[in-house]
Amino acid sequence: GQNEGPAGDGKVKVKTESGKSVIFDVEEDTCPWDESHEDDNLPEDVTEIKGFGVASLLLIMQRRFIENLQIYTYVGDVVLCLNPYMYLPAMVDISRDPVKQYRLGKEPHSYASAHFAYWGVVDPDNFGSSGSPRDQSCIVSGESGAGKTVACTFIMKYLAFLSSLSGGGGGGDEGKVDEDNIDIASKVGGVSPFLE
Repeated sequence: GQNEGPAGDGKVKVKTESGKSVIFDVEEDTCPWDESHEDDNLPEDVTEIKGFGVASLLLIMQRRFIENLQIYTYVGDVVLCLNPYMYLPAMVDISRDPVKQYRLGKEPHSYASAHFAYWGVVDPDNFGSSGSPRDQSCIVSGESGAGKTVACTFIMKYLAFLSSLSGGGGGGDEGKVDEDNIDIASKVGGVSPFLE
C-alpha cells in the first residue's frame, strides 16, 4: 500500500512483496502511472507515452521483449537495447531484398543507428541536417556485459553492407577483392580487435 507522509511531506511509504517498508520521495523517486503504459499497442518510441519516466521506460522495454521478442526501443533518436542473452535471428539478419529503409521512430535497431549515420553523410538533406555532408558518429554505451561489443559489431557490419551497395567495396563480384582497393568490409572487420 501507499500512504503520503502524515505532514504531507512528499514522502511515500511502500510495503514491498518481501514485507519490507521503503520510503520514497514522490518528486524524485516515483513516476506517475498512465493507462498508456499498459496499452495493447506497444510504442516503438517511448516518448509517445504519457507519464514518461524510468519506471514506464523499463515497463515498455520489458513488455516489448516478453510479448514481441523486441529488444530495441527508441527514446527519441536514441536506440536502447535490452540484452536477451540468446540468439534472435530477426535481430541479427540484415534485410537485403528489399533493403530496409529505416525511419526515425519506427523499427528501432542497431542497424537503424548505422543507417542514419551513413545516410547523414551520403544524403544529409533527407537524414539529419540539410546542407553539406557532416561527420557522423554512433555512440555505444552500457555497463559491463550489456552487449556493447555486439552492438558495435552490428553497426560496423551494417555500415559495410551499405557501403558495398553503393560501390564502396565488396559490391562487385562476390568474394573478389581488388588488391589495390581493399573493400570496406575488410577495413571495418579490422577494427573489431580495437573494440575489445
